[in-house]
Amino acid sequence: METSHIVWVKIGSDPDKAIGFLKTQSEVSEAEMVDGSIRVTMASHDADVSIIAETLVRNGVPIHGLKEEELGLEEVFMRITKGETQ
Repeated sequence: METSHIVWVKIGSDPDKAIGFLKTQSEVSEAEMVDGSIRVTMASHDADVSIIAETLVRNGVPIHGLKEEELGLEEVFMRITKGETQ
C-alpha cells in the first residue's frame, strides 16, 4: 500500500485558479479545496514540496500558509517495515 504525502495550502484568492496551476505539475497527483484550504496530494511521499510554493508564486497567487501533514505512528511503522524511510 503506497502512502501519500499531503500538503495543506492557504491562499489569498481564487482557489480554482491555484488548483489549476498545481494540477499541471507532475509532482502533484491531486489538488482540491477542503475546509477553506487546498489539500495537495504529492505524486510520491518523497516529492519536493517546494514546487507548490514556486508554482503559486510564479503565477501570482498569494500564499498565506503551507503545512505538510504530519505522519501518524502507524504510517511511520508501515513505511519503516516496507523500507520507505532511511
